[in-house]
Amino acid sequence: MGIHLGQIALGRFATGHHVKNLFTLGDSARLVAVCDVSQEALDGRDERLADCETFTDYADLIDPDRVDGVIVSTPNSHHFGPCKLAMERGVPVLVDKPLTMTVREGEELVALSRDCDVPLVTAFTRHFMPATEYVRQQLRASGDVTVISAVQRGGRTGEPPADGGILHRRSVHVLDVIPWLAGSPVLAVEGFTVAAEGFGHAVVDARLHLASGVLGRVLCVQDSDQNEDEVSVYGESASYRLNKQIVLAAQNRGDWTAIDDLPEAGGNVTTWFVELLAGRLSSEAQKRADLHSEDGLQALRVLEAIVESDRTGRRVEMN
Repeated sequence: MGIHLGQIALGRFATGHHVKNLFTLGDSARLVAVCDVSQEALDGRDERLADCETFTDYADLIDPDRVDGVIVSTPNSHHFGPCKLAMERGVPVLVDKPLTMTVREGEELVALSRDCDVPLVTAFTRHFMPATEYVRQQLRASGDVTVISAVQRGGRTGEPPADGGILHRRSVHVLDVIPWLAGSPVLAVEGFTVAAEGFGHAVVDARLHLASGVLGRVLCVQDSDQNEDEVSVYGESASYRLNKQIVLAAQNRGDWTAIDDLPEAGGNVTTWFVELLAGRLSSEAQKRADLHSEDGLQALRVLEAIVESDRTGRRVEMN
């Protein structure tokens, strides 16, 4: 019968990523239940979901006799409730980033995941992109990296202020991917921010000091008509630029050239979650995400450290 999943919230990312990916799996997995607070969203759902049970309350959907796992795609400020209830009922969770809005909530969920031995996975999609994996492999082989710099510009400002600004909605990706690429945790953070009235932060400028000695730089500008999402890795002999699915490389002061021989796609976080539930993941594949969302929690800790450093004007040491 395959893996039975429940989708909580039918927003843009849920339908454009998770539901779309699940449609490719045939009989190995299917959505059997969907939930949204909007009856209009449920009534207008994809016709391929016509046979799904529908709910407006996630508590009614989360039932281990109904689903083998749930995908939580609610607004950021509503991640905590369904994740907590699912784990309490023994149902594994894949939750869109950020894990929660606060470190305190994240710590509670991670502890619950470990105590109940129920998977809780933060959907860091870039762990599965061939471009990211290519650069990660190059850095593992050479150990040649001194600075990783991320620049993000542009961001929607019409979303609820309670869901955070650019740090929560977007920059949490690079706060995760910098230590992911370097293979080293963040030890200390320095940050400067400019507030955006009602929407978190208009500008974020931060330094991340990694245990390996690598320096991470993060610059985020929300109020921009130009959409940019670039991570640059600088080493002594080679450097790389990542723009999601594209990699440019430069060696020995040469020009930047596109890399065409990227590794095979590592699937995607949705189908990876299905393979996890089916017990089909290799030990190497399991490393693409943390089964108890320690990676999601760490990204939140870095996020809050940036804000704290801005508030105090001091470097913040990570615990």
